[in-house]
Parts: sequence; C-alpha cells; structure tokens
Amino acid sequence: MEKILIIEDEKIIRVSIMEILKFYAYEVYNASNGKEGLEMVKLQKPDLILCDVMMPEMDGFGVLEELKKDPEFNTPFIFLTAKVQSDDIRKGMNLGADDYVFKPFKSSDLLSTIRIRLAKKKQLTQNLENRTKDLEGLVKLMIGHEFSTPMNGIVNMSKFISRNIEAGNDSDLTELCKNLDISSERLQSTFQKVRKLYEVQEMETSIIGQKEVCNTADLIVGIASGIAKKAGREKDLVIHRIEDTVLPMSSNLLFSAVYEIIENAFKFSDKNSKVFIKANSENGEYHIVVSDSGKTVSADQLSSYRSFHQFDREKNEQQGLGAGLALAMKITALYKGQVSFSDNEQGGISVTLTFKL
Repeated sequence: MEKILIIEDEKIIRVSIMEILKFYAYEVYNASNGKEGLEMVKLQKPDLILCDVMMPEMDGFGVLEELKKDPEFNTPFIFLTAKVQSDDIRKGMNLGADDYVFKPFKSSDLLSTIRIRLAKKKQLTQNLENRTKDLEGLVKLMIGHEFSTPMNGIVNMSKFISRNIEAGNDSDLTELCKNLDISSERLQSTFQKVRKLYEVQEMETSIIGQKEVCNTADLIVGIASGIAKKAGREKDLVIHRIEDTVLPMSSNLLFSAVYEIIENAFKFSDKNSKVFIKANSENGEYHIVVSDSGKTVSADQLSSYRSFHQFDREKNEQQGLGAGLALAMKITALYKGQVSFSDNEQGGISVTLTFKL
C-alpha cells in the first residue's frame, strides 16, 4: 500500500483529502503545518507528499527547500494552492516541485495527478533497478575467471621477465620491468578487493547463524607488521596495547576489514610519519583504532563516503578505486558493527572498527 503524506493547515481540507485517499486504499498520514510535516517525512518515509503552499510557521516552499537539502530525497512532491500566480508556480518548480493542484479541486483531478506521479516514480525506480542489475551482471563478469585467469598470467609473466632482465644487467629494462611489476600487482590487488566486496554482498543473507569464532590480537599485529614491512616503514608502526578477545565472526572477513583500514593508513600518509594501532573491549564492544597523520581527507568527508568514491581526485594522486574502504565498511556492517572516523589533533585520521562481543 502506497503512503501519502498531507501537509495542510486547514482542517476541513486536510480531513476531506484523507477520506478521499483512504477510500482509494492509500495509507494516509497528515500534518497541520510545515514543521510537523518535516517530522512526518522522517518517521513515515511517504511515497508522495501533498503540501499546502500558504501555512503558518513554515510555508510549503520552506518545507520543500528543507527536504531538498537531502541529496537522496526523490519523493514526488505536489503543491496544493489557491494562488494561481505565475511567480509562485515558477518558484515551486525551481525548488523541484513535481506538480500543482489548485483549490478548489475535483477529487478526480487530485487522484489523477497522484496516480501519474506515483506511476512515474515507480517507472524511474524500476529503470534504476534494471540498470543496477545490468551493472551488477557486468561486475560479476569482470570478477570471474575470464578476467582473473589472464590477470594472474600477466602478473606471473611480469615477475618472470623481471628475474631474467636483472641477470642481463640492463638498468633501463630493469626499471621498466619494475614499474610493470608494480602496476600489475596494483591492478591485481584492486581486482581482488572488488571481487571480495561482491562476495561479501552475496553473503548477507547466509551469514546469519553461521558465525565463526576468531581471536583478535595475533591477527591484528600480524596484519600491521606485514603491511609496514611491505611499505618499508617498520619504524613508522606504533602498536599500543592490543587486547585479545574472541569475536563471533569469520576470521577471514575480520582479516580483510582490518587489512584494508591499516593499508589505507600507510598508503595515505608519508614515510617517517607514525601509524598508531590499538584495540580494546568496552561496554560489550570491541574497538580497533587505526590512526595516521595523512592530510588527504577529513573525518567529515569519510563519514559521508560512498562506495568507489575518491576525494579531491583532481588534487591528490590516489591509488585504487576506494574499494578497500567499501569492503571494510561492508564487512563491519555485515556483523552489525560500524566504522567511524575522527580528525586527529596533529592532523590525519583515526578510523575505528567497532564490533559487538
């Protein structure tokens, strides 16, 4: 049943519209002014909003303007008005209104307008779902054997060529092969992260009731030490107290989540700057905190992160697709945990993975 919210200060009109819509099997909610209406939108998440223009406290234009501050707001919005002035209509359309219904109106006209807007919204939603399915199909194809097999061949061939070139003592070719090796490994790493992310998405329904039990301390320390060594930054790694505990989750998935966060801390901070890691239990939760002194992004930017999004790409030369952070967030959410971000006083970011014990 589709939900419709009526925001109208005149009780007689509001009740009349409610009765009409209920008769035609809509689920109806109402508010007597703009501020109440905004609260109702948050509580009920209606499929369509009917809103009077002239109201006390906050008029209809103010309601729509406030709703449009949310970039994800796409609910059909229809103004109810007794005014037929072109400037008012233009203002509403500029704010993003979908239609106007003028008072007094016939019930048939109101219902027709509502049905048209709901049908358009349904069609747009269906088109988006179809495009999403097509994209998911393409990604699944890309992360399948048709891509992974030749990619592994490229990586192995690159290493083979590097070993043989070094024996010939040709410095130019050696440098070229070194860059080829780095690029192929980077490509393979990105590929593996995307593949893992989609594997985790496939697990969402099957993971319930099938949680493993894993210990944390050795796993965290081992990951951090391995990443620091690979980056040639063993002296930059500072491990505070890592409290060992047992988490009811897959050790493989915990490894992936922790690995991505620590790898990002090293990737987006300079050599000779410290990366701090600690972990502790508190109030029935286990917190893993990774802090760096990089200046690439802020905590606010990361808090609004979207999958495969990079920040200030035109200013900062970044590696990867942002798939690592997306993977860590997806795994954490899978176990009803969360990833949070905070700015460090001396610069840089602290990322906290929180899991329930």
